[in-house]
Amino acid sequence: INHVVPLEFISRLEAEAFKFFSLPLPEKEQAGPPCPFGYGNKSIGPSGDVGWVEYLLFTANQESNVQRFVSAKNPENFSVALNDYISAVKKMACEILELMAEGLKIQQKNVFSKLLIDEQSDSVFRLNHYPPCPDIQVLNGSSSNMI
Repeated sequence: INHVVPLEFISRLEAEAFKFFSLPLPEKEQAGPPCPFGYGNKSIGPSGDVGWVEYLLFTANQESNVQRFVSAKNPENFSVALNDYISAVKKMACEILELMAEGLKIQQKNVFSKLLIDEQSDSVFRLNHYPPCPDIQVLNGSSSNMI
């Protein structure tokens, strides 16, 4: 709450992510493997860590990369939702970083924020989905929806 990211952007991205993560596994796997960007599941780290998670990892700078990774029926809808959200979050982050520079009495106010908006920035964006764990469902005797 109390941020500048429009709720419409959040809702649209959540809806598009829900559609993607609802696809059958073979279709989702067409958007991966995450090398480093793309679709991944269960393997959550370079050390072989595992978890009950699936995700999409994007570079935050190249709008065209969405087409490669999203195998949804309307990748352009996903792309627009993702880019709108990332742009709004970047704008908010830049404002915060500039306030930090000001608070630190740094003359060049954009000293930190320019690192985020630079075309060579290594910023990434990750969408996580935690599907119901079958082991937990068996214990609870129920099924749950996406979280």
